[in-house]
Amino acid sequence: MGAPQPPLAQVETSIDDDVVVARVVGEVDMSNAIEVQDRLLGAVPASAHGLAIDLAELAYLDSAGVRLLFELQERLSRRGQGLRLAVPAGSHVRRVLLLTRLDTLVALDEDVAASIAAIRSSV
Repeated sequence: MGAPQPPLAQVETSIDDDVVVARVVGEVDMSNAIEVQDRLLGAVPASAHGLAIDLAELAYLDSAGVRLLFELQERLSRRGQGLRLAVPAGSHVRRVLLLTRLDTLVALDEDVAASIAAIRSSV
């Protein structure tokens, strides 16, 4: 028998007053990117100022995952809502986001508290 399959992404969401906070753990790839995107979009009501996504425990992000973040930013922007990503410095995921230049559209923060504060201050 081979090694056990690594877990796919788990998405946990909560609301911190006027900002939705999502924590994505595991891996986002072609097999689950659409499901993750649907879960994230579905968690953001029209009344929210924006979405802060905690990617600190995301182990893997491929091109489909990057694409979902670009699309998520576009959709939230059309709704007048902000998007910020909390990604630790030096992490593999942060390097992927910088290489794909996602940081030119979506701000990267060191932690979720900074993401929430930035979304609130932009209203």
